[in-house]
Amino acid sequence: MATTNFCKTVKTESWSKTTAASWLLAGLALALFVSAPAERRYSMALVGPLAFATVQQWTPSCRPVTASLLCPWNWALGVFFIQIVGMPLFLLSCGASVGVLPYLPGSGAVNGAMALNVIAFATFAWSYRHFLLRRQGDESRPALAQRGDFPRSVGIRLILLYAIAGILGLLLSFGGAGGISEYFNDPAAAREWLVELSLTVRGVAGIVLRPFLGFAVILFWCRWLDEHAAAPSGFMRALMTLLLVSTLTLGNLMLGYNRGAFLVPLAAMAAVVLRKSDKISATVLASVVAVLLVLAPLLSLFRHGLLKLDEAADSADLEAVAAENIDPVDYIQMYGSAPQYLGYLLEATRWGASPRWGGVMVSSVLSPVPVLGKAVPSGSGTAIYNHLIYGTSEIQDQVVPFQGELLMDFHLAGVLAGYVLLGWVIHRLQGQFEWSASSLDRYIWQYTAVWASFLIFGSVSVVSQILLYFFWPPAVPMRWRRFFPASRLTFPCQF
Repeated sequence: MATTNFCKTVKTESWSKTTAASWLLAGLALALFVSAPAERRYSMALVGPLAFATVQQWTPSCRPVTASLLCPWNWALGVFFIQIVGMPLFLLSCGASVGVLPYLPGSGAVNGAMALNVIAFATFAWSYRHFLLRRQGDESRPALAQRGDFPRSVGIRLILLYAIAGILGLLLSFGGAGGISEYFNDPAAAREWLVELSLTVRGVAGIVLRPFLGFAVILFWCRWLDEHAAAPSGFMRALMTLLLVSTLTLGNLMLGYNRGAFLVPLAAMAAVVLRKSDKISATVLASVVAVLLVLAPLLSLFRHGLLKLDEAADSADLEAVAAENIDPVDYIQMYGSAPQYLGYLLEATRWGASPRWGGVMVSSVLSPVPVLGKAVPSGSGTAIYNHLIYGTSEIQDQVVPFQGELLMDFHLAGVLAGYVLLGWVIHRLQGQFEWSASSLDRYIWQYTAVWASFLIFGSVSVVSQILLYFFWPPAVPMRWRRFFPASRLTFPCQF
């Protein structure tokens, strides 16, 4: 059994299953390629599964971590799996969907996009492995057993303070129960006045303070888990988790009709309950999944304005939305960032022939910032990408791939540098997660990693917006004096 002091590994024979599955998928890609019609035979669709299997075969440190089934590295690896294995297999079996694109890019552009994704993955895996190997001989970190003097949970007063801050944010944003009711009853109108409000000091304060309410629930849940870590009753743990997850989800829906607003916190919660060192029954995880299955469809109904608080939904309207707006193939490929979307950007920008030398990245980072963002809206990656798709700057609903932003700025060198940096970030997050002393530690590092991993296929402007408006609640209790300190470990504080 091989072990390190930074990232836990498992017995070699258990890894053979992961490696074998990767090679089977590479073989499936070949079979689909041979049997596919000519228009679906994207040659680079074979390279992605092959590259993933090769990394699994020859780089043990880049295999999934089984000690924590859901952790920063496993999450990032899973997102890359969707990018370079899942989406290519989907294209070979179902073909590329045009979706919201004006037209389907040529096979050369689609193949080029898949090649760029493979390059990003190889660079990311190399970076992660490089920094991991550098840490293996580092004995400066104290053993986990020596850290028992650190507090395991936050105080009740801090939880109450977070709840008060969150309620104040709701009042600043909605004015009261009437505004919240209007928000759920008329999503389109609510979005308009919330956008207008966000241009004021009151609106910005409301945006920043609202997430504190949901995080107060997280603080309470993590405190409860740590105080009842040895409790034998799985039913009570499942019941408490179900109640708090439901409360958290409904509260986070008031941050905006965005799936990430409630899916990312639930993913971080799942990382906490899936730790093998915790005696948590499968019913706890099942309760989280149950909430997802119930609330995810409700979110789509709210977005379409078909489910309101004061009236019943019209079944005919629901059927019309299902028929006109829900195409499974389009939906999966659009939200999975299928290669034709990056391919369209490559084709429209002539493969980054005119580098902007950082202009796109700076604009994307600053675009969510009040006042400053207004000065650089047209230069951000999201603005450029949506203008290429829709021909107007009024619509901003498509997320530009991070690889495309890097390519527009610094061509291939930018992609390599960007994913070296991302590999280092995930490496540090994985280390902090493995050395976490409490449930709140694990929650925060996984929460951070989910948003950081968004850069595998999404825009830097989204991550910038999250850090600016929604990251204050986890940052405060962790006392982040600097970025991932190596010598000073960060822990939840007693208030």
